[in-house]
Amino acid sequence: MKLFLEPLFQDIFDTCKEKLGKDNIFLVGGFVRDRLLKRKTTDMDFACALPPDEVSPIIPEGTYVTPFGTFSFKVNQVHVTLACMRKDLHYSDSRHPDKLLFVSSIQEEYQRRDFTMNCLYLNHQNEILDPTGLGIKDIQDKKIRIIGSKERFIEDPLRILRAYRFKNELGFDIEEKTLSYIQECQNELLKIKVEKIKAELRKMDEDSVLKMREQLSILSSLDI
Repeated sequence: MKLFLEPLFQDIFDTCKEKLGKDNIFLVGGFVRDRLLKRKTTDMDFACALPPDEVSPIIPEGTYVTPFGTFSFKVNQVHVTLACMRKDLHYSDSRHPDKLLFVSSIQEEYQRRDFTMNCLYLNHQNEILDPTGLGIKDIQDKKIRIIGSKERFIEDPLRILRAYRFKNELGFDIEEKTLSYIQECQNELLKIKVEKIKAELRKMDEDSVLKMREQLSILSSLDI
């Protein structure tokens, strides 16, 4: 399946391909999902097969850089985030990986991503790559499905709230097994700073928050 991009987005993609190499750069995640859903966006997310030290000299001045190999900048009011492909190896703080390994292939990288609908890559020919084999189908079926097992919610419990936020934003349903993992892992939210939880809740409307509280009993024990 190919994806058509409006001229502004295509120009940015083409520039990234020219500077970083057409086989090293992929549009990914929420951008690809939202284009399939025909949702408006001003954010572009890229995955890059080059390590950070090779990307740094190419990125524009004023770029915000993180220790995780992520570069953020703006082009014509479009927010661009470019993340060097990586594997996250361990989460002792239930939020950030203690150690990561930069990799150069989608097959190594995709498993760190959260949900199948956010795990679609657009290559230099504007072809959609679907490494889980479920991303396109889950978007068509309006399903939110975790990649992997309940360990993904233990690694980063905020993924629980992200699942409900996407349910609210997109009008999707949480897939049955994913919902059972959420129920099993909801106590992991106790490890997260309350401010982080509040920030996620502020992204949802009041009715959705109330419905989520009915399903996540642990929220009643938190000071929010």
